[in-house]
Amino acid sequence: MQRRTWRAWCALSALLLAWLVRPAMAQNIGFQLNRYEPTTVGEWSFMVDHPWYSSTRYIALGLTTNYGHNALVLGRLSSRGSFATLDPIIMHQLLGHFELATSLFDRVNLSFSLPVTLLERGEALAGVTPLAGAAVGDPRFSGQVRLYGHADKTPFSVHFAAAVWVPLRRFNDSIAPQVSEQTVRVSSKAILGGWYRKFRWSFTGTFLYRAEALLGQTVTIGPELQLGLSGSYADLFYRFAIGPEVLLSTVLTGGNAFARDYTSLETLLGAHYNIAHQVQVGAAVGLGILREPGTPDVRFLFRLAYAPIRRPPAPDFDKDGVPDKDDACPQEKGVADPDIRRNGCPLAADQDNDGIADQNDLCPQEPRGMHPDLKRLGCPLGDQDRDGVFDNEDACPKEALGDKPDPARKGCPLPDRDRDGVLDSEDQCPDEASGDKPDAKRRGCPTVQAPRDEAAEEAFLKSLQPIFFAKRSAKLDARNNETLNALADQLRKNPGRKKLLIRGHADKEGKAADSERLALERAEAIKNWLVAQGIAADRLQTKGMGRTLPMLPPEGEPESTSRRLQATRNRRGDFRPVDPVLSDGELKRVEEQERAALSEPAEPTERKTGPKTQKSRLDMLLDQVEREQGPQAEPAPREPNP
Repeated sequence: MQRRTWRAWCALSALLLAWLVRPAMAQNIGFQLNRYEPTTVGEWSFMVDHPWYSSTRYIALGLTTNYGHNALVLGRLSSRGSFATLDPIIMHQLLGHFELATSLFDRVNLSFSLPVTLLERGEALAGVTPLAGAAVGDPRFSGQVRLYGHADKTPFSVHFAAAVWVPLRRFNDSIAPQVSEQTVRVSSKAILGGWYRKFRWSFTGTFLYRAEALLGQTVTIGPELQLGLSGSYADLFYRFAIGPEVLLSTVLTGGNAFARDYTSLETLLGAHYNIAHQVQVGAAVGLGILREPGTPDVRFLFRLAYAPIRRPPAPDFDKDGVPDKDDACPQEKGVADPDIRRNGCPLAADQDNDGIADQNDLCPQEPRGMHPDLKRLGCPLGDQDRDGVFDNEDACPKEALGDKPDPARKGCPLPDRDRDGVLDSEDQCPDEASGDKPDAKRRGCPTVQAPRDEAAEEAFLKSLQPIFFAKRSAKLDARNNETLNALADQLRKNPGRKKLLIRGHADKEGKAADSERLALERAEAIKNWLVAQGIAADRLQTKGMGRTLPMLPPEGEPESTSRRLQATRNRRGDFRPVDPVLSDGELKRVEEQERAALSEPAEPTERKTGPKTQKSRLDMLLDQVEREQGPQAEPAPREPNP
């Protein structure tokens, strides 16, 4: 089925082509006398193409008026080859070319042109009669494609173009023979062009196929070769161009190539200007130097088009974003500045890179950012609480608005006095935080704690007796077993006591750093003993207090107590519940129990000794020295050796 469809299309195309070109095989009467074919509307040229694409504009439409003088004349050729004009057949010829063009993808340009002969004046001779009125010529459809470079952006570019003319006389024999043709005309064109430092140039090579035809009694035409060249001064920023164009055409068949009556050489001098980036006007005057039928001796062209052009960037030699016309330092890259004397010039110093020179910047090390402070040059608007509301508008500049902002106070959160996450408007206990155990029935309130077991609390407090250590020792001895066992027993019975702080202390002897180390070792020794008794390690916390918290003596004890006894009291470890925390009354009772414990034993043993009969000589010597010194005795000064 697909093969049959393809064959049918081929057969239909062959029949259509044969129908269109059939008159060429017989005598083809008449052809378009006017030889001027306008360039694509929107181009800054009239006769030699210089393509534009969508990076310049998307669309253009307009009208080109074309006046030719002596487009067709009757003359005599002398034996020397000179041509003498006898009578003008068409002296005045005026046409209007209605044009439309658009571009796609910045690479393809499509255009349409419809010529309308508005006026012909002359004398009917040699079988040719000037028009009495207006007539429509053959419409032209054309396209251009960019192959390399860009005509108005690079010095060199390559393009290809093609065009086809619809022969109206093929469908309507009443059209004047000098206006339209009976066969299809097609052309293919290679275009080279570019722009460099305000010089625009183009070169075109075109092959135009048109069937050989006869107009009147002697005027003939056929396939042609056309060569075009143009150059102009073009300022893309100020949107104008001026320059010459030259087009050479010659008939290729019948051995007539470059023969006198079959060759045309026409020149133009044109100017173009785009008004307000919207409307383009152009005018040109030209001469026919070599003339074949249809080439006037003088031609005038005027084009008016709606051709909105994209605004090109202003010249900026140093590429700093400041146009040269406003740049105080056009050859040195700088920054924009309100001061016209410094606009476009580099800054001497700008630590925060915010475009404000340090000498003028009130915040030289902090960029002004996207929201500069208008009252402090170079500074950003402040936002202390980082909630996105600047301090100058923030009713709570030091408190972030959070997820639930207060609509009545910009930059403020909805109130929550106890900061438990429950807003005051919903909080049944606005001044009491809900805590870790919120009450499920009362929003924002803590769960009511059950009353304490007073007997259990009292037993626990009694177990918090201090643990004493020997001098410069962190080793637990047997005299502390009763206290430690009582504490371990109470911890096991009271799982609600989640954590206990064990504090280690030391006396004032030695260096402070050594005292702090020894105090921490004593606290760790107590913790290790309790862990060995089955108490979870995460319930015990240790801290070395060093010599910072000496034990207060029991009430009624004289201040003259020996330093040895005071030191003994501070070689200890004590306890403070962390969770739950002791109340002030409970803490006072614990301290009283600690002082009472000091008065029960005489003194904790400082050195391990056996029975009196087993004391070492060193122990006995130390006891004798301590008795001789007495309670307040100071160490005897050492006598110098003689």
